[in-house]
Amino acid sequence: MNLSWFFLLVALPSFEDFREADRARRESGRWQSEAIARWMQVDTNHLLDVAKRERHDWELQWGAAELLTNWQQKRSQFELALTASRTNVAVALRFACAAAVQKKQSELALRWLEYCQRHDKTNSVAWLAELWVLCAQGEADRFEPSGAGPVFRDYSGEAARARIRMLEAAGYSKYAARRIGFLPQLYGAQMAQDLRGGRHEGYVQEFLMETAKAMQRSPTFLVVELVGQSLESAMWGRREDSPAKVARLEELAERRAMLEGLIRDMEQLVDRAIEERMVRYFDEVLLLGEIEAMHRLRRDLAPRRER
Repeated sequence: MNLSWFFLLVALPSFEDFREADRARRESGRWQSEAIARWMQVDTNHLLDVAKRERHDWELQWGAAELLTNWQQKRSQFELALTASRTNVAVALRFACAAAVQKKQSELALRWLEYCQRHDKTNSVAWLAELWVLCAQGEADRFEPSGAGPVFRDYSGEAARARIRMLEAAGYSKYAARRIGFLPQLYGAQMAQDLRGGRHEGYVQEFLMETAKAMQRSPTFLVVELVGQSLESAMWGRREDSPAKVARLEELAERRAMLEGLIRDMEQLVDRAIEERMVRYFDEVLLLGEIEAMHRLRRDLAPRRER
């Protein structure tokens, strides 16, 4: 082991580093802290070195692409992942969405979104991203969602797995790799949030309503369901009052209250978990979904009188 590799490993965050930073954050009443932000940063050059050594492993190339922040480096890594994976549709959709949020990359984004629409026909995310791009260009009238499917599949769970594998290959512990790699950028959810406002034609509102409902069907990450609820509520707000509207809005409010209570429980309970249990928690999120993983963690950690 050369010295630079040794000193890098020594500097990588441990479970206790994150736990101490989390406790300080909770005591201060903040959602984020400088310490946590520091531990979440990764060494770009080190990631690229690892990716070069594993150039035939397309999932590691994808993981590096997801972790990089510089657009030119990110684009190059995505292109390597696409080549190595023989144009895996999950990588293609993540690349298209990453391009969509970059300045002056709409043509690249739309080209790959069209590819995904042809090869992932039940998925509405490529259509949602196209609508987002066209709205940003002031060309929403070009949107024709006639081929949109009934499923919201943003591949964020798969992206998280790729990120975690890359971080482990770079020397991070199982916990640190999961803590840092756990939540990739949720392009589809952010686009859905952005599209709640503005004026949309009736057929676009119908598309957004169906997309909102799809976002709430067993998503990997809780935030996707919460954004789906918000988008659905916004679309109901544009319809005339009816018993169906009132009933559904009440159902959404009850569901949100339950989820908010679950989140509050996690804030109080997570400090009781040992490192191995938290590693399992992150794995369960990606396998079963965040809500089920939170319920399991609560069952394991709650005092007997709370069960």
